[in-house]
Order: sequence, then C-alpha cells, then structure tokens
Amino acid sequence: MESLNQSALEEMKKLAEKAGGSIPSRFDSNSVDSTINTKIENEDNSLPFESMDVSDVSTNSINNFNKIVNLEKEPVDTVTALTLNEEMIKKLPTKKDEFIDLSKLDIVEVSDIEIQNNISSIISHKKSSTSVICFQSGYQASLSAATFAELRSLRASVTSIYEQQKKMYRLIYDHIESMSIKKPSFAEWLKLTSYGDIQTLLFGMYSQTFTDSNSFTFKCTNEVCGKETTVEVQNESLINFKDDSIFKEREKILYSNPIESIKNSLVNHSERVLLNISKIVMELKIPTLDDHLFLLKSTPQNLLDAFPETIGTLVFLKKVLIPNVRLFNETGKLQYSPITNTETKFTILKGLTVEDGNKLSEEITKLDKKYEISYKIKGASCQHCKELFEPIEVNLEELLFLAMAPKKGL
Repeated sequence: MESLNQSALEEMKKLAEKAGGSIPSRFDSNSVDSTINTKIENEDNSLPFESMDVSDVSTNSINNFNKIVNLEKEPVDTVTALTLNEEMIKKLPTKKDEFIDLSKLDIVEVSDIEIQNNISSIISHKKSSTSVICFQSGYQASLSAATFAELRSLRASVTSIYEQQKKMYRLIYDHIESMSIKKPSFAEWLKLTSYGDIQTLLFGMYSQTFTDSNSFTFKCTNEVCGKETTVEVQNESLINFKDDSIFKEREKILYSNPIESIKNSLVNHSERVLLNISKIVMELKIPTLDDHLFLLKSTPQNLLDAFPETIGTLVFLKKVLIPNVRLFNETGKLQYSPITNTETKFTILKGLTVEDGNKLSEEITKLDKKYEISYKIKGASCQHCKELFEPIEVNLEELLFLAMAPKKGL
C-alpha cells in the first residue's frame, strides 16, 4: 500500500488531534452554489375562443399530479462550507507531482480494514453536492459527481436514441442527492421535470465532476489567426440568463411551499394559440423528460431523421383543436374537436401554411425560452492574436457524456 507523503500526514494528524478525532474518511471539493430557478407568471390567456365548445377526451397531466407531488417535504442539503474532517483530508496532494516523489514512495503493508477505509475515503463521490434550481419545473435539487466509469459506460453505449437518453436521465436522477420535495420515483421524476431544465441539472453534476475551473480549447474565430487557443473558465461563470427578472422567480421557488411551486410551474401550464389561416387552435405545453422519451420511443427512426424540426414541435403540443367546418357552414356555430393522436398531429403540422407554421413556431419559442438558463464562455480572448470572442455556447451533455473530460474541447 502506498503511504502518504510524511509532511502531509503530520499536518493531518495535528488537525485530527486538535479535533479529538482521527484522519477523516472522505475528500471534499468546493461546492458551486448555483441556485438557478424559475416559475411561470400567468399570461393573458383570455382569448375569444377560450370558452369554445370542446369535447375533451384526453387526460390532463395535472390529474395525475397529486400522486406525483403528494410527497413529504425534505430540506435540500446545500453544501456551504467544508467540515473539519473535509478540511483535513483536503491537505492531501491534489495535483500531479505535488508533494509526492514517485521515485521515493513509502510503501507499507496495512490491515484490510485500513485499506478499505482508505479506499472509501479516496473514491467517495457523494462527498458534496451542487445545488441548482430548475426554473421550468419549479423545484430545487442538489447533485453529486459522476464517476469516470459512469461517463465512459454512457459514452460507449450503442443502443437506440431512446435507450441512450433514458440511460442519461437515469444517471442524472441517481446523482440527485436531495430535492425541495421528497425525492420521487424515477418514473414520477420524469413526469415533473421539464426538458428545458436538463442543462441545469447537468450543470449541477458537471460542477461536482469537474470542480472549480476547467480548460477549454477551440479554434480562434479570427480568420487571419485561426490558431487553437485554450482558456481557463470558472464553472460559475458559465451561467447565463436573459434578464434580472429571474431572481424574483428564484425567491418564489426558494421560499414558497415546494409542492405549490411545482404545481404552479411551467410544466403544469398550458396555453392556446389560434392560427389565423386555418383557424386551428394549438394547445401548447412545456415538454417533460417523460414526453421526450415517449416521442423517441414511439417515432420511427426514419421520421426522426427526415423531419427533426416537425417531430421536435410535436412534444410541445398538448392538444390540437380542429374547427368543425360542416357545422359552421350550416349553423354559423364555431365548434372544435380535439386531436390527441400523434400521427394525426404530425399530418396536420406538415400541412400548415407558411403563415400558420411561423406563428406556431414563434409561440413555441416564446414559451420554451421562459426562464431560460444557458451556459456560455464569456469574455474569452485568443492567446495568440488577442481577439475577443463572442460568447460561446456550452452544451453540458456533450461536455459530460461525449467528451468525458472538458479538456477535450468544445
């Protein structure tokens, strides 16, 4: 068994004796308290067709919501400081070649119990967590670090897109250490979590997996230069939001009843949009992770490849309401019928006029961008020509699961 550097051991023993204890049993790293949150404000939905005659044959997702959120509140364990034990173990060398001379290692045999204790200390990955707030979903969560084996396993997976995404969502769920409500089952979590919050959840895991700051390498955007440049970026600096109004929503989620916060979140909100040419009414929603998985599982791969944008629109459609043309021509009464079948919705989307298609796209974008948090490298410049770069979008999914380590570059 390779022993620790003597000076590091002595320092640790002194701290331990002062505390009346022994060498601690786990590492720690600085936590990034990136509380990011959101909550939807009620919009003016008083459209003239709001009281339309609609025969509703679909099940509203909120009907199942009581089951999902009727859960006991569990306080979020936000890491704000190192404990004494964590401070002691942090004295261990952390950088390559720091304190340790590989040619003069002190190697000794120790008991099996001590070996197991040392292993537990070194590979403990639930030592700390990063707290984030999922704006569209209306809850707070703390996430721990992923392991090398987990990231490698996900990257090496050769299953379908559906299985790949489900596996990624499962990994995120498994690393949620606590939530502002009692942590639900995986199936229930998928139903109450917005697809738009996935980057925020990934950021929480990323901050613990690759702590503090990381290096990013990319090509200079100056055509004359074009050289590769490397910048060091603090994790917290990646967070980007559109305006300060998001802080009001942060306060609401942090200090209001957590179950009410989820019930009133964007995930449980829908709004109707009238398309001017066809008079079709689209009932829009924010898609959940469950919606995303269902679409991937139920849609043939050839359609996903051929019509990616149209398929992407489907997840935002809670319901499509079609006017009864015959009844209107005969009686002058405007009546609508609901369309919930996915294939029929797809056919309708493909047949929309350009004007109606643009209108639908604009409304979906407006809904999707509410409380948007993005992650960007800001204020970076080329180390060669000193060109200042425009903010560079960072995809946390690629960073964590495809590149496996941020130094692979963007």
